[in-house]
Amino acid sequence: MPQPKAEALQQPPPAETQVVLAVLGPCRDGSDAVAALGADRLLALDGFDASRYQPGACVQWLQALHAAWSPAHWLFADSGADGELGRRFALHTGLGLACGVVELGAESLRIRASASDDWLCPHAPVMLLAPGLASTRLPFVGQGLRAAAPALPALPEPGIEDLGVQPGDPQSLALEEADLILAAGNGVRHGDLPLLHALAQEIGASVGASRVAVDAGHFARHQQIGATGKAVSASAYLALGISGAVQHLQGIKDCRHVIAVNLDASAPITGRAHLSVIEDSAALMQALIELVRKEKEKAGA
Repeated sequence: MPQPKAEALQQPPPAETQVVLAVLGPCRDGSDAVAALGADRLLALDGFDASRYQPGACVQWLQALHAAWSPAHWLFADSGADGELGRRFALHTGLGLACGVVELGAESLRIRASASDDWLCPHAPVMLLAPGLASTRLPFVGQGLRAAAPALPALPEPGIEDLGVQPGDPQSLALEEADLILAAGNGVRHGDLPLLHALAQEIGASVGASRVAVDAGHFARHQQIGATGKAVSASAYLALGISGAVQHLQGIKDCRHVIAVNLDASAPITGRAHLSVIEDSAALMQALIELVRKEKEKAGA
């Protein structure tokens, strides 16, 4: 599990239960931060090489944890490498699996069956949580103690050729999965859209838009962010020319860092933003493109 995930339940576990947070990779957060995630024990594999594709070794590492700790339930994020690892682990360990869990209660879980129906099921040994289900804002804390993690087994991966890390196309990602989003609103003029896409390409960002910009025909409907569009949880959200209607703010409430670029210093989005830039969007985009290209040239020199 490359990224730490918080326990999804909003109620503290029973006193005799421990929450163990297993991380494939280093975890530099202190014990207070780990405790705030509701974790009693942290097992971090500090020497893990994330650039290598080694699913067999990762599954065996989790199996060693399963044998040592005998957990009642495993929680994974149902996305990307986490989702793949959770499925492999359940299959190779012979554990029951529930995928796409959209609600996790004390006695049962809910899975989306169709656009209009859900399934209510008992807990499974391995549960893959849908995006947005887990929360890091919990009304309780864990003990936050560190425990020794077993070493990752050195295994050959038959039939797998490791080609290293290849950069992907951020435009192929669903906005719910994007870590960096460049979003445009009515303040971005139609003639500046090529500039917007050029900046997104330079910084590796996915492109989103407000409902006004989508309704104007400048963006596809699947790029709409807000209460009537996509709810996103990017680490960084750069809003260009977006005033910040209530519906749009609902869609970005889980974004970690919001940067707003707007000519109106009193626009509602400035109240949500961690950083507000009072500037013309086109001028800022051009300046950012030039800056990023210069930095790339320096790095390649």
